[in-house]
Amino acid sequence: NANAAIVASVNIVFLIKGLRFTLSATDFTNPEGVQYRHTIIGSDASSWSDWDNKPEVNTTNLKEGSYTLVVEAKDALGRISRTASYSFVILTPWYRT
Repeated sequence: NANAAIVASVNIVFLIKGLRFTLSATDFTNPEGVQYRHTIIGSDASSWSDWDNKPEVNTTNLKEGSYTLVVEAKDALGRISRTASYSFVILTPWYRT
């Protein structure tokens, strides 16, 4: 069963146009069989993604605000990990403060 961890929050400058999160889960018996799904709470489309074996999440055009990336992993036997979350804030541009 894949384990998950919770990470502290971070502030991000508004000028960044996109973010990439790299994911990993431990499955020594069949690492190629691990799949991931995610949601970003606070975004316009905050529903869960489909399961995918690509271990990354790419985001673009997020407005300033608070977000939480929530991720689950599933091994080849269908066992789903605990959720892992990563909170981040995209700061308001300096010219609008």
